[in-house]
Amino acid sequence: MQKIREVIMKKSVYLPIMSFACLIAPPVILGEPVITFFLQPYPIESGYEDIATTLQRPGKIAKQALYGARNGHVDGIFASYRGFLEVSDELGQISFPREHEKPGLPILFTDKITPIMMAGNTVHHWELVQDTPAVQYYAERIQDDTTKQYLWNVKQISLPENNRVALDTLIIFVKPKNVSIPEGVSLTSSSPNLILPTIYIKKGAKRTDKTLYLLNLKHLFSPIHQLHSKKTDRYTTHLEK
Repeated sequence: MQKIREVIMKKSVYLPIMSFACLIAPPVILGEPVITFFLQPYPIESGYEDIATTLQRPGKIAKQALYGARNGHVDGIFASYRGFLEVSDELGQISFPREHEKPGLPILFTDKITPIMMAGNTVHHWELVQDTPAVQYYAERIQDDTTKQYLWNVKQISLPENNRVALDTLIIFVKPKNVSIPEGVSLTSSSPNLILPTIYIKKGAKRTDKTLYLLNLKHLFSPIHQLHSKKTDRYTTHLEK
């Protein structure tokens, strides 16, 4: 009987302790993997000559100050990936749900794309606009054979010959002359999330023009879902928006 009482007493002590531990333990939330990156102002090596010229013409000081304040931030830059349309926040960050498995993706810089329609508001795919500047890169996450360190390898690639933008392309709506992404390798880590290298926005990128342009096309952007249907001899993939 004494042993039974001791067991009951021990259980009565353990239960409050376990309950208290459950209350103070932080919840673990497993989110879906994302693609994320930061935009930063393009670094300027030296502005001494420009400043000296401005000081010689005091009438331009206020204009230069306002222009610098407006262009010192990288918020308001639009980007799209697999039907999602996002805009950079005050820190210059843009994030998308990761919707593909490959450890890399094309990155396209252009200020305009055009939708190729099927029926109604259904977009079949997007294409480059003729005579509109565009530059494309490919960012791939690789692992060094010797150090086992994960790296981003970024290189410029050719634009699609048929002007058709690939489904997994990250599109950043800015003129190529106003943006820079370092080519070559940079450090990263192994993670379900793709944390892309920093992209630099140069002075002169006009955000207002892109906002008005994309607002007219906003109704055409929506997440893309793949539906798989089984045929008698094969599987067929459909894109649904």
